[in-house]
Amino acid sequence: MLRTIRNRFLVLFILLITFTIILIGIMSDYFIQKQITRSVTDAFLDDLKSDSAKVESFFKVVKSDIDILSSETAYKINNSSMKTGSEELRLQLEDKFIRYMEVRMIYSEIIYIEPSGRELVRVEFGGGEAGISAETVMTDDYSTFIEAMKLNKSMLYVSPLYLNTKHGKIKIPPEPVIRYTRPVFTESGENAGIIVMTVLAEKVIEELRHVDSGILRLVNKDGYFLINPDTNLEFGFGIAGNENEKLHKYYPEHADKILAGGSGYVDTGRGWVTTWLYWFSNPGDE
Repeated sequence: MLRTIRNRFLVLFILLITFTIILIGIMSDYFIQKQITRSVTDAFLDDLKSDSAKVESFFKVVKSDIDILSSETAYKINNSSMKTGSEELRLQLEDKFIRYMEVRMIYSEIIYIEPSGRELVRVEFGGGEAGISAETVMTDDYSTFIEAMKLNKSMLYVSPLYLNTKHGKIKIPPEPVIRYTRPVFTESGENAGIIVMTVLAEKVIEELRHVDSGILRLVNKDGYFLINPDTNLEFGFGIAGNENEKLHKYYPEHADKILAGGSGYVDTGRGWVTTWLYWFSNPGDE
């Protein structure tokens, strides 16, 4: 009887030890895999942050350019006989804008709009050189410019990334752009119009597209892909037929958490997703 009890206890003890070892093995494997994932994603984040520094440098150049052009436009108006809509002012600004575009090669348009809403200068970049455009601003852009006219002297308007239009239709192939707008003020504090610079956002996207051997997915705050390994799925916010190509389609239970921002890791059950929040412009800017 005693031997039977002892044998049963021994069997239970062995089973308990075996179960404990298996459980420890499973947990160890989970934590090891998690640690490996974190090590890999930390390395990925370091690589991404290195490239993001180039992106930040890019936008600092844009901000510097529009600050300089706004100041120089105001200077020309304040310190000469040139009036806001004069031919002399138009010619000088055209020359200045063309030189900026041809040196930088990151702008598709630079525009100066008078307080009345009339364009005085529009310079466009295409075919490797800048030229003067006689076209007017598309009607659907005016609301943005009217709002920009209300900015005070220290404020800068940065648009969301969107697809450029030509004659009311999205340009083909798609041309992602971001618009920077800065008001121009005279010495007496009067609004003398606005400078609008249309930035070729593809220059920014290309800095990030090669990260992690092309596996990176970049989405906007609504979850639409700006970068995807399958480029046909990009820009669903503007391309007909791609409206449903969002992060939510691929990670329905985790998309909102991923889009919540910050750096981190999300276990989707089908692998870990590294999340990383990046602002294309300073979120403190208007």
